[in-house]
Amino acid sequence: MKTMWHEFSVDYYLHLYNHCSEDNHKKRSELIKKAAFHQDKLLKIMMAKHTGSVDKSEQPKVECNMTR
Repeated sequence: MKTMWHEFSVDYYLHLYNHCSEDNHKKRSELIKKAAFHQDKLLKIMMAKHTGSVDKSEQPKVECNMTR
């Protein structure tokens, strides 16, 4: 499900980027940064599937306080 969301987001932001005025540099910069962010997430997901590793930034942090 995460993969589908990031793929959709990349396509959406690139679509907006391609239809944005070339004179609007600030908006184009923001759109390309958002697309790059989602492409990076897609790459991490694909690499994790391929290598079997898990991205630690997306795992919940669990603390264990065991005292004797």
